[in-house]
Amino acid sequence: MEYEIIYYPFPKPVEEMSRPELKEYNAWFHRILPGRIAILAGAVRATLGYEHWQPDCSPESLKPLGEWFLEKAEMRPLTEGEYTHLQSEGVSRAKVLGWALTSETTSLAMDIAMYISQVLLQNHPSLKWDQQLKRKRSLDYGQPLLTGFRGGKQFNPIRTVVQHARMLKWEWERSLGTRLLEIYETWSKDANSAM
Repeated sequence: MEYEIIYYPFPKPVEEMSRPELKEYNAWFHRILPGRIAILAGAVRATLGYEHWQPDCSPESLKPLGEWFLEKAEMRPLTEGEYTHLQSEGVSRAKVLGWALTSETTSLAMDIAMYISQVLLQNHPSLKWDQQLKRKRSLDYGQPLLTGFRGGKQFNPIRTVVQHARMLKWEWERSLGTRLLEIYETWSKDANSAM
């Protein structure tokens, strides 16, 4: 089975969208979420050793999913154009890491983020989806977020999982399965307090 990369149908990045465009983006995200989890499940089950994995929203499902992702995640060197773009945004060449996740790995991270959000929602009924539209300078501006955590915390599953995938460069020996479960457990502690 060939994995189908997420198709992003918007002509500009989220941080450049107007409020109506952001609402359209949010609706698109929620519309594709169930299908993306099904695509992820198909890709996982098509891999030898993971044929019986099910997206049952149990915390236990995160460990094999993370181990599978660790096997699939790939990085590529940044192009000269990408270096130039980062420098035009004020990032010095010394601060640029020199590599990026492949398109497929980024897409897989997004699908896994959607799944981990469903695991949290299934196991903590106090949580709900929201979209941050108040603070334009926030890293989470315009993004679908889980809310209902103690202290008003908001969980951006996509940013969190993509950031953890980027750390694979230094942590190949560490199981991302453990990391996905750690993400779930960390956020569950705050969700349990909110109930």
